[in-house]
Amino acid sequence: MELNELRGALQAEEGWNAALAFDLDQTGYLLLSNFCGTQQCTLTDTQTPYGAPVFTARTRIGSKGSTATFQTDTNHSVVNTLKFFIKGSGLDAIQAEGDSTVIYLLNNVKGKNAITINASDQSQSMSKEVTLSNKVLKAYILDGELIVEEADYFPGNEQDDGIKTINNQMAIDNAPIYNLAGQRVANGKLIMDNGQLKPGIYILNGKKILK
Repeated sequence: MELNELRGALQAEEGWNAALAFDLDQTGYLLLSNFCGTQQCTLTDTQTPYGAPVFTARTRIGSKGSTATFQTDTNHSVVNTLKFFIKGSGLDAIQAEGDSTVIYLLNNVKGKNAITINASDQSQSMSKEVTLSNKVLKAYILDGELIVEEADYFPGNEQDDGIKTINNQMAIDNAPIYNLAGQRVANGKLIMDNGQLKPGIYILNGKKILK
């Protein structure tokens, strides 16, 4: 569904209400409320004048827009701040957990796939043409610039989605450690030898680690 105006209701499943509105700086806001429906709701083919929005749930982007499935209990709501919009198709995308200024992109077609990333932040609009191949890409906004670089993983595609506790006496070589925003914060030796990381959830060797 395409929004001809920059605000409006979306078609949601029975028992759910969905609406999408925009600030003047192109930042979008999704409000999805579960009044009496099942715990899951799929929004299909959502499109805006800026492109297909990238949600906090895994977003399949096709020629007609974004499709994503959200989950919440009855009488609860899902709220997304939307700063990224994709013009193109044949890819999956997702926002970094807890950070609307970072997204990840995964190509779903054979060969190269040219797309355009449109983004906005603090009344500034940005756009960049990129080509997807067999590498996961990470796009983020930093100091008013739209930066795109290769990423080590696509959220949700880790080898093990479970959370594992680190034994401080167990050596974990020098593998890089990332936070849930995809930022490299340390390596394995720091956890074992110095304990410099704050308690939290990290990504190590493609797995979520609870420290």
